[in-house]
Amino acid sequence: MCKNNIRQTGFTLIELLVTIMIFAIISTLSYNALHTSIKQQKAQEIHHQQLFELQKTLHYLQRDITQIYHQEIVLSKSGFGITSIQNQKLLKLNYSVREKKLIRQDQTDAQNPVTLTLISDISKGSIRVLDSNNKWHVNWHKGVASPRVVEIKFEHPGWGEVKKLVFIDE
Repeated sequence: MCKNNIRQTGFTLIELLVTIMIFAIISTLSYNALHTSIKQQKAQEIHHQQLFELQKTLHYLQRDITQIYHQEIVLSKSGFGITSIQNQKLLKLNYSVREKKLIRQDQTDAQNPVTLTLISDISKGSIRVLDSNNKWHVNWHKGVASPRVVEIKFEHPGWGEVKKLVFIDE
């Protein structure tokens, strides 16, 4: 009689199950890392957009207020209006808060006013003017004294309280 010495080669069932288990764990970890990375990217994009809006808002406020023509500022409960010189052109600008958005409206061409939304999700906005006698005013009309500083303050969920002081040259 002849004995068959044929050895079976291959993987056992336990070895296959262990390999599949290791592959499943690595796949799960990779998926979670990718998912977290995508969430972080979306959060970063939102933060970047909010930062861009804030910088744009502060830039427009600084530029428009520092170039006020004859210290013309009109304060009201809904916002403020100014006459500003930019690029050798006289602009009539109104800033107001509507539906939690700071709106800049150029009313130089009364037929076609240009409206620009500067920043969204703001609340508790306030505007004050410091006159040449160092007194703050929430209502302002020209004639009493010259404005020296305009303070714009508002709340934003991402930035907290934002306060901008703009000094006016005489």
